[in-house]
Amino acid sequence: MAIGVTVAGALAVGDCVVSGTLADQYKLTTAAPLAITISLTSTAFAPRLTVAGDGGEPVASGEHMGAGGVVYCFFDTPPLAGCQTPSTSTRDSPITLLAAPGSRVVTATSTNGLGTGAYALAATQVSSAVSGCRTVFLERGVTTEQRIEASDCGVLWDGEVLNYSDDMKIYLTAGSQLQVAMTSSAFTPWLDFFSPTGQYLGSCIAEGTAECTFPAPSAGYYLLAPSSLEEKRAGAYTLTVK
Repeated sequence: MAIGVTVAGALAVGDCVVSGTLADQYKLTTAAPLAITISLTSTAFAPRLTVAGDGGEPVASGEHMGAGGVVYCFFDTPPLAGCQTPSTSTRDSPITLLAAPGSRVVTATSTNGLGTGAYALAATQVSSAVSGCRTVFLERGVTTEQRIEASDCGVLWDGEVLNYSDDMKIYLTAGSQLQVAMTSSAFTPWLDFFSPTGQYLGSCIAEGTAECTFPAPSAGYYLLAPSSLEEKRAGAYTLTVK
């Protein structure tokens, strides 16, 4: 599939079967780092959209949009403090991916078993700006220019939003490590890292550039939450993920 072109397809008997459901698969290649929105719509079945690397490793999934009932808090024992407000994204929202150069496989399928029927699948280049407290997915090898804004997710302290935060998810394999750097001259960079089940796994804070190496004890979609140390501070930052 090509960026900027809508694919008119249909799930039908004889298609691939992925995890017990009929599926069509498309290769999506990017020659340079891009922000891409991928959408799957259908009136014939309940769409389910996933993205994987060429080797099959997960990259993004509609099933992991938003919090999905997971609460991300800085302390995992009562009383909870520093909890992030839920993402506005849902399973049916288009997937926004901050993509590195390379190829990936987009799978169009349904949530209702062997559902069949027509669909529209599209990948569109969009602004890389993460706003509106929505979930975006990251690939390794991405450097992205972002802003902390009042419209971002909030970090609640005693019920009041005191910090703004972006909501970024990245799939990590068990035993791997994520290297990330956040740079800003507008505020003190603050990076928090949460497990797929919402467990707080650590953070790093530094003036100028905060550089972190986060281990992944298990496989899954981890939450990376860039924010500012200063209360209700907005401004630009650069994020590099390796």
